[in-house]
Amino acid sequence: MEKITVLIIQNSLTDVEIYIEGGWMAIIYEHNKLILRLYTEQVVPTHNEWDFGCFNRGYYEYRRFKKFIPTSEIIKEALRYFNINPENCDFIHMKYRENYTHHFMMLVMFYKDIFFVLDLYSGAGGASAGMHFVLEKQDIEHIVIGFDNRFMPDYSNEYPFCFINEDVLGIQPILLKFFRFIWGSPPCQKFVSVNLKRKTNHPNLISKTRKLLSYSKKPYVLENVRNAPIRRDLVLCGTMFNLGVFRHRYFEISGFACQQPKHFKHRGRLGDGKYFCVISGGQFRDKKSKENREKNNYFYGEYKDWCMAMGINWIRFEWKDYKSRVSNEHLEFGPILPSGHPLIEAVPPAYAKYIMGEFLNKNATLDKWINSE
Repeated sequence: MEKITVLIIQNSLTDVEIYIEGGWMAIIYEHNKLILRLYTEQVVPTHNEWDFGCFNRGYYEYRRFKKFIPTSEIIKEALRYFNINPENCDFIHMKYRENYTHHFMMLVMFYKDIFFVLDLYSGAGGASAGMHFVLEKQDIEHIVIGFDNRFMPDYSNEYPFCFINEDVLGIQPILLKFFRFIWGSPPCQKFVSVNLKRKTNHPNLISKTRKLLSYSKKPYVLENVRNAPIRRDLVLCGTMFNLGVFRHRYFEISGFACQQPKHFKHRGRLGDGKYFCVISGGQFRDKKSKENREKNNYFYGEYKDWCMAMGINWIRFEWKDYKSRVSNEHLEFGPILPSGHPLIEAVPPAYAKYIMGEFLNKNATLDKWINSE
């Protein structure tokens, strides 16, 4: 028997909200009023407007207390009312957060007929956008939730996207069971060629992320660069999608198969006006690299060229890194972007679009999601 998930949000010592998987909002225990409210109607927030102020109907003032009651007793009281055995429940405890993390988790728990996608280490949403394009084309109602420990002002928060500024590895694993597809792009800095021979403090989060994804038992994709310790179930290159970058990326895929597109020999080179090297500004300051580029009439392009090459048009140019370096356009060397710029770290949407398309087309259990007309 599959366990029922119960989400417990502790707003304060005397203010607790409890939500039960499937749409039953158990109680609100109001601060200073000592009132236990039981909602006798199924609660469904209006997700398309991100309106969470709709829990004002169908409640029953079940009990008033004369003194403070511990949260554990409140939970038992609510579950007893709904005839739910606590032994059949998975409890998730969360504190109230200003970024509404708990509200998004409520959405995931309450809507059984929506295709929820989780994008871990989402950055500004390159992979999110690609997956959205396919789901929208197939007329599948969906919500894409991006997680990143850095605030990303360019990640859309308009339906069907929402962004949560939290540490990915802080996610409670039990929540992953509500998602139908999970994408993970752990930081790649430790494995890029330029850093392999350097002593850096860049973290290796691949094994921890893989463990988290494996726990979910959901179809997932783990994306990274060539030297990263992941299986090479799929390799994608920008030339496969007529992009202006080569940008080879490697994918570990679990839960479905993905056909490997043919990878033809590159007909062109970086800096020829068709293909661009979208990376941070370090290599442009290297004297030897500069001399080699001058010999080959290297064309650096402008920021808009880089965006077009990646198939991205929503990431702003302005950015400040942890050393307070900012983006600037060099008259001779083109865009010089600081470390961690969202465009540098983005997954081309075309890659995620291809993979999500393969997942939908080859997974027989998803027939009900796909519009057959």
